[in-house]
Amino acid sequence: MGVFQDYRFGPMAHAQIRDESTTPVSQPAADLVRRFLTDRLVDFGAYDVVLRPSSDHDGDAVVIVQVKHRLSDRPIDLKTIIETDREARDLAWANGEQRFLHLEHIYDPKQKVVSVK
Repeated sequence: MGVFQDYRFGPMAHAQIRDESTTPVSQPAADLVRRFLTDRLVDFGAYDVVLRPSSDHDGDAVVIVQVKHRLSDRPIDLKTIIETDREARDLAWANGEQRFLHLEHIYDPKQKVVSVK
């Protein structure tokens, strides 16, 4: 018998990862995630959501979700942000997206944050 070869690490597996890391999120799923995040985070100044395919530090295909926030009078509640991020992932997965969503929130440097205890 020959040496066991794991099919997941052959040339075709690498081609599939490369394809997934460049394939855009479907328009319906992207629109749902954008609308959900801007609606849910409007009180925290969310105004622009960009989804782009990428790969993580291990080379796995992911979707980077960049959420831009304006300076808001309301301090950022990190518990709300974390819960909203989880719900955005669940929404994307329920609508056919298979990659993990990495959410990046970009705030004004002067933005206040509620302390978490």
